[in-house]
Amino acid sequence: MINVMIADDEEVIRRGLEKITSRMQIDVHVIGSYGNGLEAWEHLEKLSREDIDLLITDIKMPRMDGFKLIEQVRDHMEDIPIAVLSGFSEFEYARRAIRHGVMDYLLKPIDKTQLYELLKRVEDVKKKNVTEHEEIFSQAADGGEHYVVEQTKSILEREYDQNFELERLAEMVGMNASYLSRLFKLKTEQTITDYL
Repeated sequence: MINVMIADDEEVIRRGLEKITSRMQIDVHVIGSYGNGLEAWEHLEKLSREDIDLLITDIKMPRMDGFKLIEQVRDHMEDIPIAVLSGFSEFEYARRAIRHGVMDYLLKPIDKTQLYELLKRVEDVKKKNVTEHEEIFSQAADGGEHYVVEQTKSILEREYDQNFELERLAEMVGMNASYLSRLFKLKTEQTITDYL
């Protein structure tokens, strides 16, 4: 699911965006729809990066314009995908938006194909990030388990002549005793007692 926030002072545009995104083949959840940049920012500053996948913002809005909103958001979470929505086809707006590192520049009235392509790109980026996090986590877990087994072996080698207590050994390596014995067997193909 893609969590999207919309900031535009025209209610008809906001409602239109919500309607279009709800009919797409991508699972989109609009987490907030605001008529000015300040209201959008007040919600957004309370969010973490996991809560939002895309900000779509107009440029000309009361209380806080789109560029000011983008600046605030970038300070808060720099890697969030942002798309600028504008009725101004002037090059200067597009150029400023690009300088702010926006992902796309959508012109009103909204082109459904362009919006779909934007959401698809955001979805792909999200999937890639999730996959990378999972890989990093599993590598860390493997690395951690390998380290625990090696640590256990070195304690056993150092203290093999003393009374062996699984509970104390598990405490020394910071693990649950039954998990440690299962892990040791899995990684070394022998029980701790056999290894001793």
